[in-house]
Amino acid sequence: MARILERVEATLRRRTHFRAAVTVLRRHLEIRVRSDRPGEDDERGAPWASEGGALHLADFEHGGYTGREAVFLVGLDADRLPGHGAQDPVLLDGDRRVLDGDLPTSTELLQERIFRFAALVARQRGMTTMSYSAWNASEARTASPSPVVLQGLRLARRDAGLTFRDLDEALGRVVSSIPE
Repeated sequence: MARILERVEATLRRRTHFRAAVTVLRRHLEIRVRSDRPGEDDERGAPWASEGGALHLADFEHGGYTGREAVFLVGLDADRLPGHGAQDPVLLDGDRRVLDGDLPTSTELLQERIFRFAALVARQRGMTTMSYSAWNASEARTASPSPVVLQGLRLARRDAGLTFRDLDEALGRVVSSIPE
């Protein structure tokens, strides 16, 4: 499964909507992500519900509603979360302000992304494991953990003074499926 996910990550780079991404992952993994049985109120089954013993994938907006005892938050490297906050090259922030004051700027979009992630974490009721890829294979370089991973360590240890050095010590040696 790890090999398949690595191939998916390396080859599928186009931005897409969450439902389309789940469909692509489901096709590549050949596993059941969502129950095919009808729900009580929805003939297709509720998208926020999942059966025990089955993998349940969700994005920021839809995650954390199943009441799972164990939740794995993956892809938490600094490049992905919060991301770079680069301006949209088609509609720059200055143009957004001129056209409509309600159009969010790149900074506001970045803040919204962080808020949505914080809301996801706040909804969790079980054990939460945070993970990030320490290697960016497409750019052949190491990747750093997101600041939210450090924040998770601070919350877990109830110590707001922890630094990235403390996080590095807590994470220990990088684990890889490729032997040294």
